[in-house]
Amino acid sequence: RHVASVGGVLGTVAGRRPTPESCTPDDVVGFLIYADVAGKTVVHSTTTCPRVRGPGVMSLNGRVGPGCCPLRLAYCSVDSMIGRLRSAFHDMGRSVDNPAAMRAVKMYLRDVRYEQLRAGVVPKQALPLFSHKL
Repeated sequence: RHVASVGGVLGTVAGRRPTPESCTPDDVVGFLIYADVAGKTVVHSTTTCPRVRGPGVMSLNGRVGPGCCPLRLAYCSVDSMIGRLRSAFHDMGRSVDNPAAMRAVKMYLRDVRYEQLRAGVVPKQALPLFSHKL
């Protein structure tokens, strides 16, 4: 299932259209940057955002116009996407030279995580729903 989707997913990367067999770690990072457009997590800049009054302190009554801070994919979503790509490349027989498991992709994931933790983005978990409490 993943194998058929890798070519289509990586085909959406701007620039060249890599095949799953010729894909490089730079192509994977390029796809992750492209997919970042669909994010819904607001990442506030600690230096330029008018809602941030100090290191990690948010102003609750400060109204900010749209487009002030970027919307990005959450760290856990990026990590999940990398895991799915890694699994797909492994299923295709590229377990030794898996581009989704290379250092450049891990560095990109580390940078996304660092940026979001620095901005005070905390991963959210869904509340459990128990049927006996309904």
